[in-house]
Amino acid sequence: METGIDQPGLPDLPIADLEHLPPDEGDAGAIGLEYEPADGVAAVMASLTPDQRASAQAVVLHGARLLLTHTAQVHYTQGPQRWEGITDRRYVRDEEYPSYGDCSSTATWLYWNALFAHLGMGDVVNGEGWKAGFTGTMLQHGRAVSESAVEVGDAVIYGPAGPRQHVAVCIGGGMVVSHGGPDGPFKLPLRYRSDVLSIRRYF
Repeated sequence: METGIDQPGLPDLPIADLEHLPPDEGDAGAIGLEYEPADGVAAVMASLTPDQRASAQAVVLHGARLLLTHTAQVHYTQGPQRWEGITDRRYVRDEEYPSYGDCSSTATWLYWNALFAHLGMGDVVNGEGWKAGFTGTMLQHGRAVSESAVEVGDAVIYGPAGPRQHVAVCIGGGMVVSHGGPDGPFKLPLRYRSDVLSIRRYF
């Protein structure tokens, strides 16, 4: 797939104005906080070749570009429409993007494109068959990585160990794509918030 993006961080796209950035809405749901990888995730991750990982990262970057260049068309909601990107089969490869989403459904849409639509993998992000999830299920899947080892496609989960957490997806260059409220999605520095709870890797 030709993505048209060779450098991480999408350097040609502007960083959001941090002085006027509205607060993230945050996920309303929360479940038990077990941060260890779910069964099978490590095996799935180990099964990918370096080329497959690189191509999945390219899909994430291209999806992030679509979100960031169509912010007026990507509306924020925590209602059922937030899964529209997946239920309506909005494929990055076809230059499509969701019209509705929140932080976790938008992140999951990026992973669904990279892992399911591109590589044919099951839901190692939320464990819900690509039909549901939020920051709590994302915390229960994947593998924790340190900020010094972060890569394109890693998820950064912000907030307290409970409700109202927020998730953004790393796009390289110390940047994330974040859809935390009605004015997004935004390109932001990974540390635009100081309350990083966990960084998770799913592939």
